Amino acid sequence: MDYLQQFKSLSELVSYVRLKFQISATTNALKKDLSRPSLKQCFDLLRHSGRSFYLNISALKGLPRDGICIYYLIVRAMDTIEDDMTIPCEVKHSILRSFDTIVRDEGWSFTQSQDKDAVVLEMFPSISKEFNRLPESYQNVIMEDLRGIGESFATSNEIPCYNLEEFEKYCRYSAGIPLIQMRQMLHMAEPVTDYEKTWIKNFGHLFQMTNDLRDIRHDIVIDRKRLWPESVWKKYTKDIRDLILPENEVQGLACLNELVTYALDHVPSCVSFLKLCPTEECLKFFAVLQVMAVATLERLYNNPQVFRHIIKIRRGEAAYIMVNSTSMQNVKAMNAHYIAKIQTRVPKDDPNYTRTRQVCEAALSVVQDVTAPKTFNGFHLVLSVLIFALFCIVLGFVAEARLVNKGNSL
Repeated sequence: MDYLQQFKSLSELVSYVRLKFQISATTNALKKDLSRPSLKQCFDLLRHSGRSFYLNISALKGLPRDGICIYYLIVRAMDTIEDDMTIPCEVKHSILRSFDTIVRDEGWSFTQSQDKDAVVLEMFPSISKEFNRLPESYQNVIMEDLRGIGESFATSNEIPCYNLEEFEKYCRYSAGIPLIQMRQMLHMAEPVTDYEKTWIKNFGHLFQMTNDLRDIRHDIVIDRKRLWPESVWKKYTKDIRDLILPENEVQGLACLNELVTYALDHVPSCVSFLKLCPTEECLKFFAVLQVMAVATLERLYNNPQVFRHIIKIRRGEAAYIMVNSTSMQNVKAMNAHYIAKIQTRVPKDDPNYTRTRQVCEAALSVVQDVTAPKTFNGFHLVLSVLIFALFCIVLGFVAEARLVNKGNSL
């Protein structure tokens, strides 16, 4: 029954089944394309370290797929160094500040990390080898601002974010700039315009802020980091570590809600960028990330469980987003759905009640001009009911088999 709770509607279940078929087709296509052991190793690392990115990237084709995979792993390696608090600071900062030269060294690896993604550092020679095989144009895109990303990671590790401006700078280098380079690799024939760069940086702010808001307990308890801007959390407590204590739930939620509001303020820029995506492939790649972020913000808003464990959206919900992020109409409709849910839940006694309502209204004015996406017609509805019935029958057989096995073991 826990598995069934991952699905709240027939649409989600159908999307999940469709996604499973898409993943199977993508996996088969990848097996044919990944002839080199080092490239196969890279996609194995991608699947291990970034499940959602793996599904998004592996659905691409050719050089854009391989280039973005390599770039993601390079940034993931840097992020792993930054996150691992067991690495001495002088070692960590030296590596981060020289990563623009490390990336070409096929003999470099790092085996002293205790992070969950340490394997990316251990197997880095495969990443370097594939980076060196990329066309020069792709290498140049990846190398652009790589030193700046390393410097930003090292600085944020040395000095906490004191205000929103510093927090935005961190988000710009950890997500905004990488997303700009990914957009460039998705359509090399058309350079990214200055307008797009500004909007993508805001996209990066939304994406990175969502991750940092979601991971607050892990960052404080496990990584001992303080990524939330001090100028915000100091309004509610003297020590950010106190925000996760049950007795400080009111202050913690007020702080969380203020930062979710700040993240939502970037939605109009994200939509403006998505409208300019030159291909359907490019649109889907970025739309999945954007809608997932807004869906996560809806789950985080005014939710005390954020301070207990990491909050994730349901499998059925994620599948629905991944399957339906194929047009601006669908993307706008899904944004409108989640933002409207936040707007209806704003507590009247919240210190940022007026501001949050204003930000939601501004975002809705950009996305609320369409109806909900129509994902299937009458034929698909009948087919969906049959699939759901078959799904329930299979679950019944599985449950019955477990009871029989349990009885036999007694």
